[in-house]
Amino acid sequence: MKLGVLTFFLIGCCLTLPGWGQVGMLSKGNWVKIAVPNEGVYKLTGAQFKAMGFTGKVNANQVQLYGMDLSILSEKVPNNLPDSLTEIAIDMQDGGDGFLDDQDQFLFYAQGHYKWVKSNLNEAPIRQKITSNDSLFFFIRIGTIGKRITPFNTTGASTKLVQTYPAKWLVEKDTINILSSGKIWLGDAMGIGVGKKTTMSFPLNMEGLQLNGPIVFQSQLAASSYQVDARFTIKLNDQLMTTASLSTVSGNLFDDAYKIRFDSSTIGLDKNTLLKAGQSLTSVNLQVDFNAPASSTGWVDYMALHGQRNIGYWGNTGFGFDYQTSQSKAQLIEFEIQNATTQTRVWDLSHYYQPILLNAQLGPNAIATFKAADSASKYFYVFEANKINSAQFSSFIPGDSSFTISPLDYIIITAPDYYPAAMTLKVFHEKQNGYKVGLFNATQIYNEMAGGQSSPIAIRNFLKYIIEQSKLKNQSSPAYVLLMGMGNFNAQKIQLNKELPVYTSEVSNAILSSYSSDDFYAIQKSDKQIQFAQTIDSIGLAIGRIPARTIAEANKMVEKLIQYQSNKKMGLWQNQLTWVADDADYNLHLQDAEEIIDNLKNKTTNWNHRKLYLDLFKANQTLTGNTYPDVNKAIQESIQAGTLLLNYTGHGNYLRLTEEAVISKSEIQSWNNAGKLPIMVTASCDFAPYDQPATAPIGFDALMQNEKGIIALVAANRLVFAYSNKQINDAFMQALLVPNSKGIYSTIGQALQAAKNYNFNQNGDRLNAFKFGLMGDPAMRIAQPKYQINCTSLNQLPWSDTLYLKAGEKYTLKGNLSAKSQAIQNFNGLMDMVLWDAPSTKKTLANQTNSQAVPIETQEQALFKGKATVKNGQFEISFILPGALPSSNSAALKLQLYAYNDTADASMQFQSIFIQGETTENRLDTTGPSIYSYVNAPHFKSGDWVTAPATLYVKLNDSSGIQSSGNQLGHDLKLIIDDTVVKNYILNSFFSYDMNAYQSGIIEYPLPVLEAGKHRLIMKAWDLLGNVSKDTIWIEVPSEKNKNIRNLMVIPNPVQTNAKFSFEVNNTIDPITVQLDVFDASGSRYFSKNQKIQPRGNKIMVDWDGLSTNGGLLLPGKYYYRIIVTQNGLVEQLINSLLKF
Repeated sequence: MKLGVLTFFLIGCCLTLPGWGQVGMLSKGNWVKIAVPNEGVYKLTGAQFKAMGFTGKVNANQVQLYGMDLSILSEKVPNNLPDSLTEIAIDMQDGGDGFLDDQDQFLFYAQGHYKWVKSNLNEAPIRQKITSNDSLFFFIRIGTIGKRITPFNTTGASTKLVQTYPAKWLVEKDTINILSSGKIWLGDAMGIGVGKKTTMSFPLNMEGLQLNGPIVFQSQLAASSYQVDARFTIKLNDQLMTTASLSTVSGNLFDDAYKIRFDSSTIGLDKNTLLKAGQSLTSVNLQVDFNAPASSTGWVDYMALHGQRNIGYWGNTGFGFDYQTSQSKAQLIEFEIQNATTQTRVWDLSHYYQPILLNAQLGPNAIATFKAADSASKYFYVFEANKINSAQFSSFIPGDSSFTISPLDYIIITAPDYYPAAMTLKVFHEKQNGYKVGLFNATQIYNEMAGGQSSPIAIRNFLKYIIEQSKLKNQSSPAYVLLMGMGNFNAQKIQLNKELPVYTSEVSNAILSSYSSDDFYAIQKSDKQIQFAQTIDSIGLAIGRIPARTIAEANKMVEKLIQYQSNKKMGLWQNQLTWVADDADYNLHLQDAEEIIDNLKNKTTNWNHRKLYLDLFKANQTLTGNTYPDVNKAIQESIQAGTLLLNYTGHGNYLRLTEEAVISKSEIQSWNNAGKLPIMVTASCDFAPYDQPATAPIGFDALMQNEKGIIALVAANRLVFAYSNKQINDAFMQALLVPNSKGIYSTIGQALQAAKNYNFNQNGDRLNAFKFGLMGDPAMRIAQPKYQINCTSLNQLPWSDTLYLKAGEKYTLKGNLSAKSQAIQNFNGLMDMVLWDAPSTKKTLANQTNSQAVPIETQEQALFKGKATVKNGQFEISFILPGALPSSNSAALKLQLYAYNDTADASMQFQSIFIQGETTENRLDTTGPSIYSYVNAPHFKSGDWVTAPATLYVKLNDSSGIQSSGNQLGHDLKLIIDDTVVKNYILNSFFSYDMNAYQSGIIEYPLPVLEAGKHRLIMKAWDLLGNVSKDTIWIEVPSEKNKNIRNLMVIPNPVQTNAKFSFEVNNTIDPITVQLDVFDASGSRYFSKNQKIQPRGNKIMVDWDGLSTNGGLLLPGKYYYRIIVTQNGLVEQLINSLLKF
């Protein structure tokens, strides 16, 4: 079944005349939302009306009811303006005084949860669910003159008597969605085993059924059976309705999870078989038997019976029925109602928004009659005036003066909990980018566009409404849409305060064909329907989603987006792309990555490419398969150093990437890259199931849990194909990373939109493309430099289009900044320089038995990485080239320059530098670099406590420069932990020269998480002449059993004037409160200080000027000092002594 609950029979539909409400009307005035459970006529009393906040004397003429005919909602994109809330006529019963007093009431009709649709005139209609919620909603206000139900003038004689109607009995129960995907929900499990039944019975009240005619029986059944077909037998009492066999499933992951079958047949009823002596139609048993092996399971999706039934009350207090004819005449027809009373009322609901009151006349034998105008299609509802249920209060509708629908550039639709976070992002985009941003509460859109139903159609139609309004007003249409909130494939279980609906496919039993897609909202061409994928030729909006699960996640994501787009931590990392490729499938994924990179290089040379292909690294073989610790380490290092984009091709799921888990939850949690957040792209399966709130995708944790991780995620939410993944991946990279003719880059949302549209135009796999989505801000751009950098001279010689340098030589580079050939003279800031070694070729290792070694070109070794100041738009930087570089006229070095300050940046790339020979200058340096290593802060002492997160700093100095290029075998900046090969880290990429220097620099390396205990850290460094040095420090990782504080001391001791109290904590995450006291042996306190501190390392320092609290001098002698530390409710103290001189 499709998104429903067990629903009973006689559910009909109405016809509706076109008529559009005014979107946004709920934002003005005082409104109340009311709810009813099912189809029927309901009442609202004056007392209820006042209890809902409508106080004072209420003018009955001004009471208005609004709602929506849900049967007109369609997944097909509407033409022109879609429908929205429309006023519905009510039956006002005010006693004739014109006021809605407490004892007065008004009546209104609510349609049911289903409509019945015929595929052609000769077939029985098929049920379609038209609601997403358990309730049906309406909206009331005191407005202008309200619409009222009008009576029908029955003057004249009827020409036709109608006593029966086509009745429907529906059996349906939603229990399980096998794949947690798609619209079909099945009933209880059938079969052999715990929790299953081989037989199920469903009692039906079919009183009034015409036994002299046939009935139509429809069933949709499902089964998962191996080797032997599953078989259903269905009987009505003892009369056979149908038998259905469902073929076997293979059990293969990529094949159908179950088979599903729809049948419809016309059956002649045998009264003698159907009803035995003493039986009646009030309780007829519909029985389903399931026959299959013990390993099989069957399910009933739904069953429906259609038959002619006498019009009348059959155990109910209200019912609706259809009348249809192929030969309508402008005449009156008469209808008979059995079991009627004096309270029987009839409404003609052929036009939903304008019911008509018909005159029901009670005659003999409890039969009432009424007349109506003949027409091709009619729908009536019959009810008892004294048995009307009351509608219930649902919510107040707060007015929203900010509600505006045009003109807009950017639309944010948010779950209510995240409205404040969304407002922060709206204000940012308005100020930063000048966008006109519309912010809309999703509940408001459900109310306006779907009568309160939390339907994805409501959001799609709302966007369509805005687009069409823009066209009518000759205004620009919105380009971006952001959805804020996790999705939920289960429409009935959406947590409306924090989740948003998603489109789910019709297919629900095939893991490759079932999916969810936010493209549903972005497909805006009239009459297009995502279900018919091959007809879709374009995506009309750049759409993204922030899949927040909590308010904290929404706030954190917005904070990260604003920081990223404010570009506060600019640097060369923004030119770095990191490529990770799986080693499976004959190295197919590596080849795909290579082709994508080559295609990108053909369009632009702006980017540096770091290739972390698994097959370029040694595999560790274990009993459970290969592992790649060096890949895990390399990814970690690349992330921490900073990379604009992290692209993965290969196998994976939402818990890990690659079978060897080179990216998993533990890896992501160890990333320490705040301010240098990459866009993550995964051409892999099921990495971003944003419609599965019960899962915990690691990509979402990286996106939203803290200031680290990633800034955006482009990934699939279901299983996908490698070939089609490559097409989308390739098109996306070119759309995102290749600027247009004006040098402007597309936003990330526009890039994915362009990639999909290109894919569609190339007749690519649309279904595969629909599964990819953007988790992030669609209006976010990659940082693009504002100015250009120009090199003017090298060693006093004018800059040339081609340069020839000598290995081992010292060079001084000078240049300036410009914009459109105009010098920028007011720029003051910093500049990063990297000179990359010429490309080299590595061979893969063929770690898998089905792969072979192939050459891979890389350009990842930096010959020099330094910083310089830029003053008044001018810069100068010196460097020394390593010795022993090979000469070449074809393998070019690559120079990269990037200048920045708080408000602007500039860049340059140059790739015509060649090595020709080596310097003949004789250098007598035989000493390796001086090395000073510490953790977190310079006051670190060897043996101190260290807890994660922690950063290793290594200061290096050598007159002959520091070797950090990695181009000489073994001459790397290397960290060795505990003398083990596994904990052996190459830190070349983490080294940078000091400002305006080429002989000294620093390494900043986020240490890996280490087990509790003592650890030895050895740092090795080489200079450019091949001299080596090393430095050793010890750290201790405290266990949870350790005390929270230790090593209280004062520096210096004895104390004369200024001093520092220091101690260590083992928790560097949570803030501490420190109480410091200095007192003498008698307990007299001379100095006291209370301070709240957020640890930035394990060692805490508290300053003291050597004076008493009141500023007096302390006499020489021995004193005691005490700290009391409070952290997370735990209190500990330490005492030590000092001498005062």
